[in-house]
Amino acid sequence: MNRKLFLAISVLIAAMAAYILFFSGIMPKKTRIVLVTEKEDRTLTELFEDFGRKNPDIILDIVVRRKYDAEEYVVSGKADMWLPLESNELSYAEGSYRCKSEGKLYGRFAKIAFTPMILVSARERYSYTSAMTLQEIYGYITGRAVWQDINGETEWGRFRFDCPRPDFYEDGADCILLFIHHYFTANNDPRGKIGLKELDDENVKEYIRSFLRNVSMESSRGNYFLFDFFGNADTPKVDMCVSYEQVFLSTAERDSKYWPRVRIHYPDRLTVSKPRYLVSMAKSLDDPKKAEAISRFEEYMLSDDVQLALIGLGYRPVKATEATEAALAELEEKYGAYGFRAELPELRDSMDYTFLRQFQDLIWEYLQH
Repeated sequence: MNRKLFLAISVLIAAMAAYILFFSGIMPKKTRIVLVTEKEDRTLTELFEDFGRKNPDIILDIVVRRKYDAEEYVVSGKADMWLPLESNELSYAEGSYRCKSEGKLYGRFAKIAFTPMILVSARERYSYTSAMTLQEIYGYITGRAVWQDINGETEWGRFRFDCPRPDFYEDGADCILLFIHHYFTANNDPRGKIGLKELDDENVKEYIRSFLRNVSMESSRGNYFLFDFFGNADTPKVDMCVSYEQVFLSTAERDSKYWPRVRIHYPDRLTVSKPRYLVSMAKSLDDPKKAEAISRFEEYMLSDDVQLALIGLGYRPVKATEATEAALAELEEKYGAYGFRAELPELRDSMDYTFLRQFQDLIWEYLQH
């Protein structure tokens, strides 16, 4: 028997043996789960690859889709898990699904990280703005206060605060939510969650309307406010705006020549916490093998090493450990001059995706009158 024939027969025998083992059940089948993510990030890619190495019986298939394409892919039923960036995407996808199918689209929400809302101020104004309570800020906005009355500065003009349009942007809706929480807290009636009951109050309605009538609403998302508002450190277009800590941490080094123009701080007493969810689909959890694979992936994303890695992406971990606390302390040492703090004020969850669209519709009505 020549060498080539021998090798061919050997390969054929090995293939047949593998086939028999696979279909006999002796060799276990791998479970495939599909994760939709909207942003290709090196850190996340490495984490997903690490999960695959540690779980050889699971095939983690990563599908990268941006916003609307991600929503369509999820609605199509091809996804087992989803890492959306915003609650609006969850709302739109669920609405589209209900038009085509019956039953639930989402099965489980695993909170893997979060980021708090922050206030961003022009550097030269920071010594004054960082000392203001949110209710004082509200008073300056609605009273159209001028800096001369606030601190005697005649050249700074009117106090200007920017909030992204709350009927368009989730950041803007959460900004309104932040002020509503402070409204109730200032009236010694703190609420754990804001819903229709809290909004069905004429005082609250007028509180929101007065804010909307007097606040600037020119910013969009991300860190564009650095260029739009604070391009000139000496004459900023606004004195203060809202953002999320993750925006600062994820762009501080990349845009290192722009961030020195501003400073950040956290609202007094409490701030809004925006979660990052790993969402599992209901139909996938109905499949025992997929359900087990999904649970293992959720556990992996909450493991100490992964939680530490998410800090590197600008998020806060949901599980506090000595390692994560040390990492946050290092960030405070690195960015403390900008206003970053490891210790946060009291947190309130950002608006639930099931309520967000209702709230934005209400805000749209307010803006029309």
